[in-house]
Amino acid sequence: MALLSPFHYSLRLGSLPIMTRSSVCHLNGLNRKQLVAAKEESNEMGGYFICNGIERIIRCLIQQRRHYVMALKRSAYHKRGANYTDKATLVR
Repeated sequence: MALLSPFHYSLRLGSLPIMTRSSVCHLNGLNRKQLVAAKEESNEMGGYFICNGIERIIRCLIQQRRHYVMALKRSAYHKRGANYTDKATLVR
């Protein structure tokens, strides 16, 4: 083992999941035939994690800007009554 400088330390934090089709994933760079040979979907897009055999997606929540009007369109608004539309605005 090489000597480490006083500013570099090797520390094991545990195992981290790897995003599928990322640069460190074993599926990176495979074509459709190679994906099928590896028992994966031929049109696999990646972008998610597999933890304990279950697919996990990290979803980032984006907060709306202050004093910025945002338009929404939901059919649930129209179902409230005869005088309601499916459109609404939201201001934070």
